[in-house]
Amino acid sequence: MEQEMATLEAVVSQAVEKAVSQAVAELRKEREAAVAELREECEAAVSQAVAELREEREAAVSQAVAELREEREAAVAELREELGEHEEAHAKLQNELQDLMDEKPISS
Repeated sequence: MEQEMATLEAVVSQAVEKAVSQAVAELRKEREAAVAELREECEAAVSQAVAELREEREAAVSQAVAELREEREAAVAELREELGEHEEAHAKLQNELQDLMDEKPISS
C-alpha cells in the first residue's frame, strides 16, 4: 500500500510539474506576445508623433517665411517710396539750382 501511495505521489508530482511547466511556458509566450504588441504600438505612436511634429514644423516654417516675405516686400515698397521722394526732392533742388545759375546777375 505504501508503495502504491509512493507511486501515486510520484505520478501526481510529475503531472503537477508538467502542468506547471506548461502553464509557465504559456505565460511566457503570452508575455512575449504582449511585449511585441506593445512595442509595435509604441513604435506606431512614435512614428505618428514624429510625422505630426514634422508637419507642424513645416507649417510653422512656411508661415514664418511667408510673414518674412511680406515684411520684406513692405519694407522694400517703403524704401522705394522714400527713394522716389528723395529723387523728386533732388530733381527739384537741381532745377532750382539751374534756375539760379540761369538768372542774370544783378548789376549795380
